Amino acid sequence: MAGLFKSANAAVRFAVNYGNDGHIERSAMNKITDTSKGADTGLEQGQAGAIQAMIKGTGEFHEACLIARSAAHKIPCSCGSACCSKYRPNWIWLEAINYLALEIKNVLNKEKSDGTRGITDNPAMRRAIVAKYFGERIKIGELAKAVEVSDATVSSHNGKIIRILKHSEGEAWSLIEERLRIAHIIE
Repeated sequence: MAGLFKSANAAVRFAVNYGNDGHIERSAMNKITDTSKGADTGLEQGQAGAIQAMIKGTGEFHEACLIARSAAHKIPCSCGSACCSKYRPNWIWLEAINYLALEIKNVLNKEKSDGTRGITDNPAMRRAIVAKYFGERIKIGELAKAVEVSDATVSSHNGKIIRILKHSEGEAWSLIEERLRIAHIIE
């Protein structure tokens, strides 16, 4: 049986970005009956929901890794305000980044208490490093200047945080790929 998507990445990107059309969230019934997107809207919504449920089933940290990697960082905005840049933050992506930054703090604190040399907590730097890992364009030197620490300090934090994220993200992709393959959603 052929899958609906060629890869786990494609399936997850579809699911986490489904409905990000820049409009205020509509009711499920309105989405199902909306014919402006074509006749498959209800089916697409069901597919997105099924994949989202599988993503959620990987655990909070893994779910946040998958969302942070796959969700659009910004989504279209048509508010018409004079200050509008035509894009607004994607709250799903921001929530994943903030969750990961907080959880990374807990992991680093555990490492510190286990006898390894820890790093001083700087929430803004930790959050920026997590966002950088997941695709935000942030330069180490500019971040160091913004949080008033040395480049070496940011690099040290970066190395420890990246190590944790790479490991966890790898686990997350393995878990979701297995679930999607079993459900015949990917080839």
